[in-house]
Amino acid sequence: MSVSMKLHIKTTHLNLKLYPQTNKKSNCTNYNIKIRPQPIYHFNPLISTADKPTMHVSSSSSFSVKSSLIEPDGGVLVNLVVPESERAKKTSEAEALPKVCLTKIDIEWVHVISEGWASPLRGFMRENEYLQSLHFNSLRTKDGSVVNMSLPIVLAIDDETKEQIGSSPNVGLVGPNGDLVGILWSIEIYKHSKEERIARTWGTTAPGLPYVEEVITPAGNWLVGGDLEVLNPIKYNDGLDHYRLSPQQLRKEFDRRQADAVFAFQLRNPVHNGHALLMNDTRKRLLEMGFQNPILLLHPLGGFTKADDVPLDVRMEQHSKVLEDGVLDPETTIVAIFPSPMHYAGPTEVQWHAKARINAGANFYIVGRDPAGMGHPTEKRDLYNPDHGKKVLGMAPGLEKLNILPFKVAAYDNVGKKMAFFEPSRAKDFLFISGTKMRTYARNGENPPDGFMCPGGWKYAVKLVFGYWCWLDSWSRLIAYVPEFWIPIPKTYSSHTVYGIPRKPIWTADVFSNEFQLPGTTLHQLSIYVRIGEVAVGWRRLLNGRYYANPRAYYGRPAFGVRNEEAEGQGPDWPYFSVEHLLLSGPRKALRG
Repeated sequence: MSVSMKLHIKTTHLNLKLYPQTNKKSNCTNYNIKIRPQPIYHFNPLISTADKPTMHVSSSSSFSVKSSLIEPDGGVLVNLVVPESERAKKTSEAEALPKVCLTKIDIEWVHVISEGWASPLRGFMRENEYLQSLHFNSLRTKDGSVVNMSLPIVLAIDDETKEQIGSSPNVGLVGPNGDLVGILWSIEIYKHSKEERIARTWGTTAPGLPYVEEVITPAGNWLVGGDLEVLNPIKYNDGLDHYRLSPQQLRKEFDRRQADAVFAFQLRNPVHNGHALLMNDTRKRLLEMGFQNPILLLHPLGGFTKADDVPLDVRMEQHSKVLEDGVLDPETTIVAIFPSPMHYAGPTEVQWHAKARINAGANFYIVGRDPAGMGHPTEKRDLYNPDHGKKVLGMAPGLEKLNILPFKVAAYDNVGKKMAFFEPSRAKDFLFISGTKMRTYARNGENPPDGFMCPGGWKYAVKLVFGYWCWLDSWSRLIAYVPEFWIPIPKTYSSHTVYGIPRKPIWTADVFSNEFQLPGTTLHQLSIYVRIGEVAVGWRRLLNGRYYANPRAYYGRPAFGVRNEEAEGQGPDWPYFSVEHLLLSGPRKALRG
């Protein structure tokens, strides 16, 4: 059997205030409805309580929010998208201002801020807000109350951009494709103390932290804060925008379904039956408490994630299969995308995840083991204590009104042939199936035990996530031929690492690099075409692009290669790839079209 591959580059671009609708059209929401009882806020909410506080209604001319659920932080849900009637005027104003160019992840933060996920924050942080967030994980509002804000939400600029801004009090924001995105008003520029930011957010400055490598290390030495206005709602045009419901839209949907409790569950993996068991059990317990219609917000994170996480489009399709198969009830489940980038900052970050769901209307938040955690980038251990996340949420300033639901441990019960809550008294009967174990099943062409995941969800996950790795597993070596004008530019790294492993040039005889550069292009992603004999597998994404300006750098986890005689004579220093390179760097997903 012959195996050949070639590289291809593709461009991709508890007193709840209600704020009545100010819209005078006849379809205004009717507030003359029975007020439903609300939960008492305490750390262990699933203890039966005889009395529940009732809600009181007040009116305001502020931004319209109708919800019988938890109040947004600051009392008013922020919406920073310019009304359509003012869009042309604001666009003209933005065009005349000095410009700040945004990265893809900056756009994700613009999305987060503009829709009110970070309410009451109204823009990228100025220095006082930044210091409060960095040192106290909270912000103090004008009335003296404290809201949680555990992650600094900031915009970095370089020296050249700072000089171009000069003394201008306002700047226009430009997206990666050159389109006008918005305006920052009454700006403040201050020093970007990267080391302190990293140390306080992650608790370590060890090399290999994904968000640090992707965002902070290459960022400029200055931060610019100000009040944000966004010209148009943020759209990604990736076929998933209909899942990206804003906090306002979610609150309206909860009200339409007459929810009297909302419990949120965030994940970055396919839903298996253990997850479903937990979510269904939570709803059952809320019903036993006296709630009439608890609604589940299944809320996968949709911003930046590290390279070996399951791609968003695959996760969303798998989640839909879970609902189609009836594992979760579509009538009591809302699946939506949370647009925030992922930091992998453990107990610090999980506060942000919980706080954002308050603004979406959730009054219960399910927290698991090691939330927002990851393995230590340079040592073989967890970066954070896996139990600290749920403990911190129970004590965090500004989260007192949120009910925290600690994750009950589920595993596969070999006796009952289904996922069940773990019972220490019969530990030998339970099988823990990790993500690594799932990949092993797929790689060996095996199915997990019956009852682990719904058949439709497993079939789809194997097809688009694990199946490709399975196909590669039996190949001893693969060859990649690169056209001459794509030959990487030599660049040597000494102390720099990705995921804690030192970078080396890609053409080193015994070790493959996890970073190389392509000259002067506007290319966005590097893909690989695989053919098994006469059977074309198709294009697969291999490495992610990084914005170093020009040239653009591509990177992935390092791999160990074996020289192949077939590569000899194909050109000077032709790069070549081994199975290990593909497995570790990942084909993240099949490219459409």
